[in-house]
Amino acid sequence: MSDIVFILINGITVACIYGLVAVAVSITWSALGLLNLSYGFIFSFAGYGAWLAQRYWWENPTFVLFMGIIAGIIGGIIVCLLIFIPVHDKPNFTLRGMIGTLAVSLIGGQILLQYFGPRAKLLPEFFGYSKIKILDKLDKRISDVDLVILCTPMSEYESIIPYLNKFLDKKSIITDVGSTKQNVLRLKNKKLNKSLDWILSHPISGSEVSGPKFGNKNLFKNKWCIIINDKNKKKVKKVVRFWKKLGSNVIFMDPIEHDKIFAITSHLPHLIAYNLIKTAQDFQKKQKKNIIKFSAGGLRDFSRTAASNEIMWRDVFFNNKGNMINTINMFIKNLKVFKKNIKNSEDKNLRRVLIRSKKARKQIIQLKQDISKPDFGREEI
Repeated sequence: MSDIVFILINGITVACIYGLVAVAVSITWSALGLLNLSYGFIFSFAGYGAWLAQRYWWENPTFVLFMGIIAGIIGGIIVCLLIFIPVHDKPNFTLRGMIGTLAVSLIGGQILLQYFGPRAKLLPEFFGYSKIKILDKLDKRISDVDLVILCTPMSEYESIIPYLNKFLDKKSIITDVGSTKQNVLRLKNKKLNKSLDWILSHPISGSEVSGPKFGNKNLFKNKWCIIINDKNKKKVKKVVRFWKKLGSNVIFMDPIEHDKIFAITSHLPHLIAYNLIKTAQDFQKKQKKNIIKFSAGGLRDFSRTAASNEIMWRDVFFNNKGNMINTINMFIKNLKVFKKNIKNSEDKNLRRVLIRSKKARKQIIQLKQDISKPDFGREEI
């Protein structure tokens, strides 16, 4: 069943339940000559009561349902105490009751949302299938997980593997998002239980910011995802399907080839960005002037790259040490040529290199790895 059909069926079911409840409650209030507009608050109060019961007391569905009903009754009593009892003998009782209950619904509902909203992300499973669980530690609860994706810095992998060996079922699939692959493959072969399958992945996406609050639904759209082939073809296909469903273009690589290519296309550019910003900071310190505030587009864009997570990039540099040294040597060699061209005013040689370099940008755009808008399509500040 697709997610859309699942959402539609559950939405219609919940709407029908709420509709029946609302009709029943309306009839009850009407029989008493009351016009109550606080249903939203009462339902919210009941829902959050059920959530608290499931979260802090007991996950049993019957208990959760019972506590939800109790919370709803308490919500109704609160409305009676605040609105109906104080105004039941006053003129225009119906109008006063309607205005009062509407105010309770709006204010009370907002207070509940403000207090519980960020924490009660998920309803108890009793109210519908919960697709996300946040675990505070790795234990037997991961035994029924179908897919484990390691998204920590690579230096944490070794400390995680013992938990996977102990608790994970052999039917599960492990993958990762690490930026180097030879080291991960060695770690897998040395430390991972042979009954478990780890399909190495590397989605070529991300930004200088990290953490859930910077989530982007298009993060993987039309971006490459590198997968290192494995003997378990069935599980490889599942990992491929997973990344494709997120919008990635999947390609297979040998781990040695992977680490060589990305040493040039990703790892060296980040190292250059860090070094350029350091150079600017050193220059600023030496000149005793604030030059950062005059950052032109070049320094500004390099600063974005240099703002990336330092632990992650330390791990990348150390784990791709050999390729990094080779690419650094190549970069220094070319930098010396630039230095020589500038020092000797070698116009023809310098322009030849600059013109050839522009072609790389056109190729990146043609391959749809970036857009052709000026300044990367950035909005004006």
